[in-house]
Amino acid sequence: MPIKMVLADDHVVVRRGLRLLLENEPDFTVVDEASDGAEAIRACQENRPDVAILDINMPMTNGITAASEIKAHLPKTGIVMLTFQSQLDVIRSSVRAGADGYVLKDAGEHELFEAIRAAAEGRRYMARRAAEIVLDTLLYSGEEGGEKLQGAEDLKELSARERQVLQMLAEGNTNNRIAETLSVSPKTVETYRSRIMHKLGVTSFAELIRAAVRTGLVDRDG
Repeated sequence: MPIKMVLADDHVVVRRGLRLLLENEPDFTVVDEASDGAEAIRACQENRPDVAILDINMPMTNGITAASEIKAHLPKTGIVMLTFQSQLDVIRSSVRAGADGYVLKDAGEHELFEAIRAAAEGRRYMARRAAEIVLDTLLYSGEEGGEKLQGAEDLKELSARERQVLQMLAEGNTNNRIAETLSVSPKTVETYRSRIMHKLGVTSFAELIRAAVRTGLVDRDG
């Protein structure tokens, strides 16, 4: 039986090109596509794929949040993160969210294929460059790659909705805009914001944004 996949990336051209690449393999089939994390969660719930391939930087709900939600409801679905994000904190957050594979977008296609097949079999796979980043940090933990942001380790304590609110705040959305998008009141958004800051142990909005960037909720170049 072919490996059934859901493919999530917010760039249509990338998504369609990747689908063509994957479906050239006789044991792969893409059953659905998604342009953001929320769509990816719905697509996985509807199709129950063997593997979900997730970009990290997607609007509204990113790949890390989506991975956590997918694993919570479909623990047998393998998760492969396919991203340009190479920071250690992002890799760590992805693994903690349930990622079985981590592949950088500049890797060779054979690494992506290997990651997919491993995830489908319940195994873990980290592409060569991502593994080098982890090993380098272990060897040189006192340098920049090993620095720890206060509160970053506690990102796993946030609920899916809190991570979504944090991401939207970091993307520059106002409380009113977030409230409208999530169909809640601005006061509820402010409550989420206060709760998030408390859980992350930060005291300013700037620290909050740095936490979102360092843990991969938003692109540091965005």
